[in-house]
Amino acid sequence: DEEISSPGSRKLITALAQDQDAVFSFESGGLEGTLHLATSGIGAVYLNVEGKASHAGARPEYGVNALYELSHQLLQMKGLSLPERGLKLNWTVSHAGSNRNVIPAHAEAQADVRALRVQDFEALQQAVQEKIQNKLFDGSKVNAVFELRRPPMEASDAARKIAAQAQNIYHNELDLPLRVNDVALGGGTDAAFAALHSRGGVVE
Repeated sequence: DEEISSPGSRKLITALAQDQDAVFSFESGGLEGTLHLATSGIGAVYLNVEGKASHAGARPEYGVNALYELSHQLLQMKGLSLPERGLKLNWTVSHAGSNRNVIPAHAEAQADVRALRVQDFEALQQAVQEKIQNKLFDGSKVNAVFELRRPPMEASDAARKIAAQAQNIYHNELDLPLRVNDVALGGGTDAAFAALHSRGGVVE
């Protein structure tokens, strides 16, 4: 379920976590066994463009090229990424047309979105909706749908206390170092659903 963004368990995880002092997600800590206190949120944007088909050789001017409109939309959204704030919008999948000699009537694209704060996702959704109002062709129709697949998990004071205790155990009882990372690196986790309303610490 976690591999497809936990659609069957996310509500249960969030509900159960509210009454817990601590929540541990036993995801692999990598080669160095790092304890993670923060992860990026993961979202997706689905962009659909409807144009009008026409013969590319005989009557291209009668068509509304959905591929041109899609390209225009993607280029004007290039500046929405703010990597210095951990907000990343990257268009990764696209499709347009069905025949070489036909002006494409439909085009679509998908984007991967990462953010460190829920409010950045919300601001991005609004910015995308504003951008698509600026169309290349009056005759085209542009629609954008945003999907929040996993919320961000921000490091909390409770999680930092748990991490400090874990470091003491590793050092005093196991004579091993334990790395703690409280800065999100770009990956997401279903533990973030636990962190939404948790009164305790959430660590991975």
